[in-house]
Amino acid sequence: LVGKYNDNNIGYYLNGTWYSYNMPMASYSGKSIKFAFRYVGKGGDGMGVDNIGVRSLNPVANYHRPQGFFYLGLTPKYESLNSEMMLGAAFEKDTWRNQSNQDSKTFSWSFEDPKDANTTLKTSEINLEVEYPDGFHAMPTLSATAGANTNDYKWGGVNSGFLAGGNAAFDWGTLGAGNYNLSNSISNYTFDTGGYVFGTQPNKLVDGICNYFQKPAHKYILDSLWINLGAFNAPAGSVFNLRIRKVNAVTGDLSVILAKASCTTDNVKEVAPGLFSMLFKGFTTYDTVLGLEVTQDYLEIDDAILIELYGFNKTGITLGAFCENPSNTGDSNAYIYYNNYTTGKRVIMSSVDYINGHTSMLFNLGITYPFLHADDSTFVAPTLGGSKTFNVSSYVDPNNWWLNDPLPIWLTSSQIYNAATGAIAYTLTAESLPAYMAGRGATVVVSTIGADMIFEVSQGEYTSISTPQATNTKVISQDETVKLTYSSDFNKVTICTVAGLNIGSYNLSSDGKTTLPVGYLHKGLYLFKFTGKKTETVKVIR
Repeated sequence: LVGKYNDNNIGYYLNGTWYSYNMPMASYSGKSIKFAFRYVGKGGDGMGVDNIGVRSLNPVANYHRPQGFFYLGLTPKYESLNSEMMLGAAFEKDTWRNQSNQDSKTFSWSFEDPKDANTTLKTSEINLEVEYPDGFHAMPTLSATAGANTNDYKWGGVNSGFLAGGNAAFDWGTLGAGNYNLSNSISNYTFDTGGYVFGTQPNKLVDGICNYFQKPAHKYILDSLWINLGAFNAPAGSVFNLRIRKVNAVTGDLSVILAKASCTTDNVKEVAPGLFSMLFKGFTTYDTVLGLEVTQDYLEIDDAILIELYGFNKTGITLGAFCENPSNTGDSNAYIYYNNYTTGKRVIMSSVDYINGHTSMLFNLGITYPFLHADDSTFVAPTLGGSKTFNVSSYVDPNNWWLNDPLPIWLTSSQIYNAATGAIAYTLTAESLPAYMAGRGATVVVSTIGADMIFEVSQGEYTSISTPQATNTKVISQDETVKLTYSSDFNKVTICTVAGLNIGSYNLSSDGKTTLPVGYLHKGLYLFKFTGKKTETVKVIR
């Protein structure tokens, strides 16, 4: 008996779902054997076997882009790079998620050393976690092995890479950042009965087309948006509307509208026959303080969002949006709103249900990943007074920085900026500690658009920290991962269910930031127990 399965371990309760199982056959090597399959019990008509093979393991390596990374696609003029590129945040610990097949048993990552682009590092971890400074970096290579068989994978091929921080603006144009992968083919799907899958149809069924963008690891600036269309015709002055909705990571709720935008027929350009770009600039948001709608040149985005184009379901308008052919990474980013005339409701539907495939539309974000990062974050000032200088990497020069709160009177700051090299030296200076004081401290938060830099300053016998932001242990759920922020008091975290079941324990990075994969956890409430010099428990909803 090679294997035995029942309703409990084969997942039989999920009707219509196929599962893959690998069974070791090494003990039968060199023998003549026969295979048979027998169902014991009731309900055998609901069980099936398919795709059976007796073979050596065939590993296939594959990985998924880190959370918040975008593929670089097309400019509004349909220009693109000759090599595959991504855009992500700088100075953030990113996780390259291993998606190799079931035959893959061991792994080896080869990746660029963040401190030296000419040096290659290796690790045998399942997922690759690495933090890169701003600039261009090479894509990692993943090797998956099973026995004597090995398979290598590097997204985009030899010359592929990614930009950490900044944007994809070049002298000749700005590349769109999106969820579509130009290494796959692009289509403008149509129905046999006429009309476009993502656009107008004779029965006016589709009332809005949408694309989902996951929560970024670091907030980004959005200053424009354009959609590539494969078909367009509309009367002059026709208005097309855009909604950017916040996606609740736990419930999927879409009720919060972050911003709106609109454009007219004049904002749709035909670059070449059958190639159109619909451009949106300027976003309308609701100012709760003023109680008014205001127009902004840019948005700061730090949530998962759904972008919806609507207003095209009208007589005389023809519109069909391009999309990526079904993705090999299982991304279901394309959605539609359709009018259910039976119930009278407007319903959202995923591309998996709509066209039986995983795909993304060519919704392009004009984004910038700002950064503001110092080589250290603490200043222990001498009791007689003194200074400490930090080397800072910033997307903007110090003229565009500000302090979130005024410095205490005993602390001053200054900076030296070399415009030629971009080097920035930021100095904090503390006065001598008064004799009547045992100690004092402060949290200094330096900000720019879309980024912050935090310094903890202490002098003398000072143990408390003035700002709760710096002491709170945080667990932020981000789709397939959780991002942990904690103090040096902790070196280990254990994940438990509310019933007390231990899911797993992890060692914590000494720099106070650790990202853990949690794609295997079901949705629900979990306890994250931090241990070390002290203990703390944080409740997390997945």
